[in-house]
Amino acid sequence: MGEIRWQAIPKTRDRWKSGTPGFTLIELLVVIGILAVLIALIASVLPGALKKADRAKATGLMRSVGTAVFAKASENNGRLPGPLWPGQVAEYDKNRNGHLIVELAPFLGVEERDERYVVNEFLTGSLRRSLPGANPKDIRLYVMNMAVESPEGTINPWGSAAANPPGTPLLLSAMSRTSRSSLPMLSEAYRDHPAVASAPWRANTPAVPPHGDRALQLFFDGSVRDSQ
Repeated sequence: MGEIRWQAIPKTRDRWKSGTPGFTLIELLVVIGILAVLIALIASVLPGALKKADRAKATGLMRSVGTAVFAKASENNGRLPGPLWPGQVAEYDKNRNGHLIVELAPFLGVEERDERYVVNEFLTGSLRRSLPGANPKDIRLYVMNMAVESPEGTINPWGSAAANPPGTPLLLSAMSRTSRSSLPMLSEAYRDHPAVASAPWRANTPAVPPHGDRALQLFFDGSVRDSQ
């Protein structure tokens, strides 16, 4: 039986001296170049992908709001939620009337707390980036359609929280007729929207529609489409 011999593993410095192969400078430069190209490709594609994801999320949220409006009406003797303010935010405050998120909280899965808080699910990345530095509770989400023309004159489907006394919301059936079902319930807020007039509104409203060239709108038939 032969004698067992132990061979010491050379130190790293000794291995380099012995000619053990390693990365050359050229190889390192090639790897760095490949990584730089990959990072540039990701950087060019990522913003577009994020915008598409945010638009899909905003569309889904708006559809959920439409479903919640119908559910609220079915439990409210057929009446639409309200009276509401024309501009809607993502803040839940059970002590303030006129907020759509408060009215629809049980149907949207929004937690009903005693304290005020921002429902972050409604603030997409695109919306936040469009208003850097803005307080999330003040960011305008939606503009309610509060001026619908009818043979009787201009009507407000949602009542008015600003009126004294507050107005009374209409029956959903009054807005579900064929002639009105294609009218928008609400629109994404942006500064050039005709209903965005006051300075505080404009300061907390995106300069342009946050999820595309045109604002998303929710219609009384429950569909979500781009504004015309």
